[in-house]
Amino acid sequence: MNSDGQPSLRPLERARTRVMKHFDPVPSRTVDLPKLRNRQCGLCGAPSRRRGTAGLSGELPSTHHASSWYSRVIPFFRDRAITDLLRRALCRTLYRNDLNPTKFATKCATKSQSSAFAGPVLAHWALWLLIAISGLFGAGQVGSSGAPALAANPAVTAASPVSDRFVPSVYKTFAEWKAACDRLPSNRSLKLSLPPKELLPLENFGQFEEVLEAFFKLSKEGTLAQSSAWLGQEPVKPQFFNTDAVYFLKPSIPFQPFVQRELVTPGTQIFLHGDLHGDIRSLVAWVDWMNRNGYLRDFRLTRPDLDVVFLGDYTDRGMFGIEVLYTLLRLKLENPTQVWLVRGNHEDVSLTTRYGFIAEGRGKYGRDFDAKRVMRLYDFLPLVLYLGCETNLAQCNHGGMEPGFDPRALLDAPESVRYQLLGRLGQQQFLKTHPGLASSFNARERHLMESSLGDFQPESPTVPAVIGFMWNDFSVVRGEPQFDFDPGRAFIYGEQATKFLLQQGSGSERRLQVVFRAHQHATITNAMMRRLILGHGVYRHWQENDSIAFGQSEPPVLSQKIDMTEERKVTPYSVWTFNVVPDSVYGELLNYSFDTFGLLTTGKALEDWKLRVINQTIRTR
Repeated sequence: MNSDGQPSLRPLERARTRVMKHFDPVPSRTVDLPKLRNRQCGLCGAPSRRRGTAGLSGELPSTHHASSWYSRVIPFFRDRAITDLLRRALCRTLYRNDLNPTKFATKCATKSQSSAFAGPVLAHWALWLLIAISGLFGAGQVGSSGAPALAANPAVTAASPVSDRFVPSVYKTFAEWKAACDRLPSNRSLKLSLPPKELLPLENFGQFEEVLEAFFKLSKEGTLAQSSAWLGQEPVKPQFFNTDAVYFLKPSIPFQPFVQRELVTPGTQIFLHGDLHGDIRSLVAWVDWMNRNGYLRDFRLTRPDLDVVFLGDYTDRGMFGIEVLYTLLRLKLENPTQVWLVRGNHEDVSLTTRYGFIAEGRGKYGRDFDAKRVMRLYDFLPLVLYLGCETNLAQCNHGGMEPGFDPRALLDAPESVRYQLLGRLGQQQFLKTHPGLASSFNARERHLMESSLGDFQPESPTVPAVIGFMWNDFSVVRGEPQFDFDPGRAFIYGEQATKFLLQQGSGSERRLQVVFRAHQHATITNAMMRRLILGHGVYRHWQENDSIAFGQSEPPVLSQKIDMTEERKVTPYSVWTFNVVPDSVYGELLNYSFDTFGLLTTGKALEDWKLRVINQTIRTR
């Protein structure tokens, strides 16, 4: 960060900026149809020099426009900012020299180049060299440990062409959306009643549905649809992508949950946010903070080395689940390879029918609310996101550990492989082949695990048993049981059991080192909530100075035992829980009004990873 608190330019970005000065680039912009009709390049904004000539891509009426031609040459670049700059640079060079791509290549090959043309050409090839050098450090390089070096946003996740970006019929800017949401009453004032219909930002369900359909289109045409991106068996596509059917109504389709792995480069910054539960005020405040601090421009991230992970539970218990989902989908559509939505236990029809979201949708839009179609979007969210940098990976999910799933092959898979079906969970099989898991258990804990866990094929998130990634919890402090059961929730894993599962789930080249999650919240001041609130909304389990003896201690005592600093080191085999938003029953009953999100900065080694805890006070009245 610089002195103004803004993200600082990295060396590669500074070098890129110096090279681009030779091209007189113009700012990137979305394709504007009136400009196309006026024969301007939608990418660089320059006017066409030949009025009667069709564009190279078949869309743009400018012979100098090079986007289509160039995209065939450089699809393997991982840095989308470089790609965009390079496209605009070539576009500008062709325009200034009245050339099409073929003539440009011919002129580069000739020895009799004019001095006026030599500068742009040399700068062009200098940028080529810069990208080639950066590619050596981001693609296909073998690290010192023998593991393939990781590159951010591989080729299969390259940004969609500018002309393919989703444009909504309403709220084209975040400022417009924020102004509409600012008129809404708080969840606390509503007391679980619906807001007045005249205040709803989305006047009809169709305005939400257009965003939902755009998300379905992205899922069907993106990397999820690529066979090469799946490890082992891939989903049955006619069923997996059939958005007119669901697994819980006949005629039904199979429940096909999946997990995902993403790889980033050292120095990548990752924002993490916990449960939202229909709190639009906290989410809009977060997007506003991101805009004010230069990380977002409207709904779009400003740098390729930024990622965002939402950790599940987006609706229920609050009256603005529709608005929360709309905001999240807008972020996902603008940043399809940088924003990740993890599936929580409330992304399940059995919970949305019990805890308010289905009733909210029907109350706002009546029969127009297509609950079946909204529930279907959850099937395109991963149960867990393994986020890796170099040889270290973080497990980002809503709940806890799932011993029945083996992630090792996915973690070590080539970079282009990103997904794996959850498949049949072999919990009992894992116990038989890994007796060391129960080595630190007492007799009660061992009997409970052996009699509770089983092997099964999930038919839903809770049938025939709960999926641990969505439901399980962790013990809070040292000295608590290594394995326990919380009636009405799921299983609880202790420090040693968690460490064992992370070690056994690690690949031979890439290691599971840390868990970032949410989920473990209550409306009473238990040991977990005391530490979450005192720790400014983020708590690392099993801290060194804390123990079961201080379980229900008051804040003056706990403040001497737990980490309350703004920037915290990420330690091996640690588990981090993020708090739930404040404009909720949780915030009201426990009397807190701050929202929490984390900014994780990755590094080559785990000791270089740091988590910055950020709070914002939310207006809850």
